[in-house]
Amino acid sequence: MRFLVGFCLALTLCIKGSQGACGDRPNRLLAAEDVCWSSKVEIVERIQHTTKTVLNFAKKKLGLDVDEKPQKCEYYQCIFQEMKLMKANNMPDYELIVKWIDNNIIYNQAKQLYDRLTLCNEALANAIGSDLPFDGTLETSTLAEQTKQQSDCETSLQFLKCLSLAQTECPIFQFP
Repeated sequence: MRFLVGFCLALTLCIKGSQGACGDRPNRLLAAEDVCWSSKVEIVERIQHTTKTVLNFAKKKLGLDVDEKPQKCEYYQCIFQEMKLMKANNMPDYELIVKWIDNNIIYNQAKQLYDRLTLCNEALANAIGSDLPFDGTLETSTLAEQTKQQSDCETSLQFLKCLSLAQTECPIFQFP
């Protein structure tokens, strides 16, 4: 069992560590993900996630569909908090995210990420203004979803999901 867990961790590090032509993702983002992974995700969930990552890697290599599930919303909210990209009301701060992109992302990727950030921010503002839940895929909420209250935590998850859908050659934000 110890060997299997060690093997899974080593393989996961190899999978995560190989960024190919994209290079490394920004260190501040990686550090925030590490802190949040350690503090917000239970040990059993980490082991399950690592095992699932290894299985999904094998499935992708075989050309099979994979099913990836996101972490709890506290993990995604923690990333924004660790990077100090939140407003006082616990919502992602557009201006701080723009400043972070300016300082951490190369031009071509930054341009695409700015466009996506603008779309996500406008959709979030519209959802809040209309008292609707924010959906990170930018799809319109159904009537059943409109009655459901959305926590700040869930909003952070959806906002990071929205940013992760930026059409960049090298993804910066990753979801799930």
